[in-house]
Amino acid sequence: MIRVVLVLVLLGQTGAGQYAKGFRITGPRECRNLEILNPRSGETLQKFRVISNRNFCASRHDGVWDLVLPLKGVFAHSTSQLAFFEKLGAATDVVGTSGFKWVSSQLFKQRILSQAMRENPAPLGEGEIELIFWSGTDKPTSVQFNEYLEPHPLGYAEWIRVVGLLTQRQALADFFFAVQKQKYLSVRSLVTDLEYRPLVLLNSVYDGTWPVPGDDSWWGQFLRDAGAQYVFSNLRGTSVSLPVSEVLASAANADVWLNPKAFSCQELEQKIPGANKIKAWRSGKVYARPKVSSGGDDWYESGLANPEKALHELVSILHPNRLQQKYNRWFLPLEDGH
Repeated sequence: MIRVVLVLVLLGQTGAGQYAKGFRITGPRECRNLEILNPRSGETLQKFRVISNRNFCASRHDGVWDLVLPLKGVFAHSTSQLAFFEKLGAATDVVGTSGFKWVSSQLFKQRILSQAMRENPAPLGEGEIELIFWSGTDKPTSVQFNEYLEPHPLGYAEWIRVVGLLTQRQALADFFFAVQKQKYLSVRSLVTDLEYRPLVLLNSVYDGTWPVPGDDSWWGQFLRDAGAQYVFSNLRGTSVSLPVSEVLASAANADVWLNPKAFSCQELEQKIPGANKIKAWRSGKVYARPKVSSGGDDWYESGLANPEKALHELVSILHPNRLQQKYNRWFLPLEDGH
């Protein structure tokens, strides 16, 4: 207990993220400065003062918005943000999210059923919602939550520190992230010495093209840290849409295929004629995310919020002999794989 308390005290720290490039937290606890950056360009997008005691705050400068704690309520535009609130025990701070059908969390499903959540942030009023987590807007009532633009999985997960700041749980958020980082690096160390690195293909056809993440995305970093090669290691950016024929040609020798957005070999063949020519299909190493009754995808909630567990699962697929315990929460073999 003494060790945990000491760690929490030490982690009440400020400054730029250790891995995250999209935010910076500075200043005393009573009047924190929160700066939101573009994780790709480093451009400053927003500046806030997060105030728990106004006596510690000087006069506000132009272009800086005040957020006075505690907040009345937060609307999380993306369901991927919900896992951070749940992990910190701050689920009741969230009063809404876009697209109830996409929610995977059982806790938030219960809040939806009890009508404690709303699906649309507008209109802001009656003291119900004070802040919206959204991307692409610079309104005083919105924080640009750009975790998905981070180039590293730990950078993505480190946005829990922003949630911790805004829910008055920053020390706890810092502690959780420190533990995640330690475990992630420990799993990564298990495959750093391997010469064999399987070639991995990601995703599937969507609306006539094949979207694939760039090698400098958090997906690209995940694969490197899991001891893999990436079919499209030459690409840059969060996501690039390629012609289906180009992907099939480039991925013919892929050893593993993740997230084909199909749940059986027959379904995959119908969806993508020529899929059976990919090496991973022939060897039965195609892994889809579990089928769920709702439209949610837990990979984008608890998976990315817990990168140490996600990396563990990827390593268990790519290098099963390196792990004693194997996870199969977010990726399962196709139902009728060979």
